[in-house]
Amino acid sequence: MTHAGAGLMSDDLVLCELTLPQATFAELVDAAATNGFSAISMSARRYREARDRDGLSDADIRARLEHAGVLVAEVDVVYEWARGGDNGARSRRTEDRVRAIAGLVGARSINLVSDLGDPGDPAEVVAERFAALCDRCAVDGLLAHIEYMPWFNGIDLAQVASVVAMADRPNGGVEIDAWHHFRGGLSLADIAALDGRLFSAIQLDDAPDVAEVDLLEATLHDRLLPGEGELDVVGFIRTLDEIGCRAPVGVEVPSDVLAALHPTEAARRVAVAARTVLATARA
Repeated sequence: MTHAGAGLMSDDLVLCELTLPQATFAELVDAAATNGFSAISMSARRYREARDRDGLSDADIRARLEHAGVLVAEVDVVYEWARGGDNGARSRRTEDRVRAIAGLVGARSINLVSDLGDPGDPAEVVAERFAALCDRCAVDGLLAHIEYMPWFNGIDLAQVASVVAMADRPNGGVEIDAWHHFRGGLSLADIAALDGRLFSAIQLDDAPDVAEVDLLEATLHDRLLPGEGELDVVGFIRTLDEIGCRAPVGVEVPSDVLAALHPTEAARRVAVAARTVLATARA
């Protein structure tokens, strides 16, 4: 099976759903279409709201996307995917639901948070679990990528890239988010050391140079539009391009300022900021 979003590339912008927490599913799709985004991301929660709160059927959801000409880049999120025991069993049930939703909306990928197993698990065991997950996704025509957040759980890019490389699955990759990367104390050199084909999704955002006191609060409420902060987001995109990354660029800016705006206006500001950074990086 090949999903509609499979052809998304580095010149495609993705409107990430966390950027518009105030929007319904229909408003998210309309805001993306109005502002020239190729795709959106969506969560299992957003899907359930569309069904249970907004009264949309699966056919309605697909029709809305098709009419707007908007694809689904990824469906969030699977936690504890590399765990064993009860945690792993619970994660597998979540994974099954996320994969089912991804199939219904024709998504390109599913997103995994950078959990790398139980204490003491060797990297080889984690890689085996990731490979098995990728194989399940491959049956559905899906990519699977791991998003790392070193400031939150100490798992960095090198560790995640190693697991992906050991698993050696064509549909397995890394999702790289500028905010998480730089707030985790990582640099452009950490990106440049890798094969760009390892990265299957990008998220663009910004922040002040000096880290916030409460990073969890900041990442959920105070991210800045690309180019409005002091992170080297131009170098971030340029480095990814130089190593051969061709993943679509998602713009994920959880911000109370944006959340107070109408979804279409918030998406407009996000689109303008992202396109300015991309144009500068690729000039």
